[in-house]
Amino acid sequence: MLIAEIVPVRRLPANLIKFDYLVPKEMENTVAVGQLTYIPFQKTEIFGLITAIKKEDSKIKNLKSISKLVFEVPVLSAKQINFLTELAELYKTPLSFLIKTNLPPLQKRKLTKLEIKPPTPSALAQHSLKPELVLYHDQTQRARWAEDFIKTPGIKLILVPELNQLAHWAKLLGEDQVIIVNSELTEKKQFEVWWQVYHQEKKIVIGTRAALFLPWNNLDAIVLDDEGNPNYKSWDMAPRFHTRDAAFILAKAMSAKVYLLSHTPSVDSHYFAEKKIYQRQGEWRLTARPETVIVDLKDERRGGNYDVLSQPLVNIAKQAQGDWFFYINRRGQSNYVGCRDCGYVAKCKVCGRGLIFHADSQKLHCHFCKTTFPQSAHCPQCQGVNMVMYGAGTELVENKLRTMFKDRPIVRLDADTADYTKLSDDATSKIIVGTQLAWNRINWSRLGLLAIVDADLTLFVPEFKMTENLFQLIRNAEFDLPIEAKLVIQTSHPENAVFKALNNPTEFYETELKNRHDLQYPPFYYLVRIYWSGNTTAATSAQAEKMIAQANKLTSIDKRVIIFGPLEMTPYWQNKKFWQTLIVKLPLERYKELTKKLAEIMPADCKFDPNPNTLLTIG
Repeated sequence: MLIAEIVPVRRLPANLIKFDYLVPKEMENTVAVGQLTYIPFQKTEIFGLITAIKKEDSKIKNLKSISKLVFEVPVLSAKQINFLTELAELYKTPLSFLIKTNLPPLQKRKLTKLEIKPPTPSALAQHSLKPELVLYHDQTQRARWAEDFIKTPGIKLILVPELNQLAHWAKLLGEDQVIIVNSELTEKKQFEVWWQVYHQEKKIVIGTRAALFLPWNNLDAIVLDDEGNPNYKSWDMAPRFHTRDAAFILAKAMSAKVYLLSHTPSVDSHYFAEKKIYQRQGEWRLTARPETVIVDLKDERRGGNYDVLSQPLVNIAKQAQGDWFFYINRRGQSNYVGCRDCGYVAKCKVCGRGLIFHADSQKLHCHFCKTTFPQSAHCPQCQGVNMVMYGAGTELVENKLRTMFKDRPIVRLDADTADYTKLSDDATSKIIVGTQLAWNRINWSRLGLLAIVDADLTLFVPEFKMTENLFQLIRNAEFDLPIEAKLVIQTSHPENAVFKALNNPTEFYETELKNRHDLQYPPFYYLVRIYWSGNTTAATSAQAEKMIAQANKLTSIDKRVIIFGPLEMTPYWQNKKFWQTLIVKLPLERYKELTKKLAEIMPADCKFDPNPNTLLTIG
């Protein structure tokens, strides 16, 4: 008798993965791995996917039988199932959820009218499956590489970190030649895309990370453009995978080649290319452009200028053409509000985070728990009247610019004012003030000036990747800006390695790698962040003891495992819960084995985050 291991196509607890079903006699010659079936489950009939078939000599009592095959042709290849299984084990995610994600919208009435044809197997032979880091220094060089690449045979997946980058690649390769995939497709479009990829109707797929979860029967090459972009990491929902890591797993399952494209690669990819683990082609340099202006705010303060905009920046703006973009990744009127007399700092009474003053509402806002408080003219602690606002936010920058440049329209774009339609007016030159939301949506070709108003906001966040993120941000600006546009960076620390190395990337990578080596951070160790919450500090601390006890089991497998924590997260109080985290450092050569073991022994209700972008920050 034949037994089929079947994964129900519905969300189930991680410990309920596969169920055995009896294969009816009449199906024994047609049953295959990857087939979609109808199965009895509890008191109803649902879809299931066959992941294995085994022969049993003895009869098993009370085993339910497969009701019916939806299609005789497998809907997922064995290679794709292997990919999903590996992801499930590494990222502590139910396999049933990933399989459901990888299937089209399942409607019984629609499925009965469809006929799936067997896919054509790939005839390509891969000569070198070593990942390849491809460096480009301008848009023209990237386009030239892409044109040569698409002339090569085989099925290709091109991944981008953000939705707004899809249009660039579609235009470059021809929209009629590609399939475009993202997480915002309608159910009807999802079905069309799934069908096109399964039947290999086009040879090129362009997408965000959602494109990994398509019915890949054959895949010959995977491209990650802008590979160092932090948005490749999924942080807000499980599975919390990095797209680059998942692409490597998919490529291994498919025997495909991975190409990592960038003008400024991640620290990890640079290191692996230096060590010959990756191949590398191309040069470091960016196309020559006017020198980036670094303004030392300490000099401005010594000269008596305490405004948010330095005099050099104002002088450059007066001469600039086109649109101007003033970037500051902080909403509101200030960074925080405090008393100069006693040192009091206004904090949220709910979560304890610093409050930020918003001129629009004339109130103090908590950006974490969304609570608002009235602004008092007197200090609650000493009753003094010397209350001041420290630092700057988008509102303050906007108000300052309105007084200085009254003849130019100003558009502010942040989480408080996310009206992107104002960006589409190209009739007149405008001033844009915004956070990362604006950065990802502006028309870079129209910019005559980009000012990073306060680079120190990113530079001194206590996270190990913040220096790399700032370096990437500035290099991206230099890459995307028109040649004639001006780039001005305001900082109180111009001596920092980030700014000194802008024209010499090798210097930045050497400094950053030394720091990470000393601290046992990637790429020298693999990190897994585990975090959890409780209704009280006592409950959170009690959970921490259980977490540490479980994590310590890994040290009996490999003495090099390092466990750090528990640590309070930032913010410590969010969504009416107290949060703590544990950081586990794993030796690189055994990271998959140990990550899977860690995922297996950790409680189901924890957040499991391999290769995180941040350690202490929630999200």
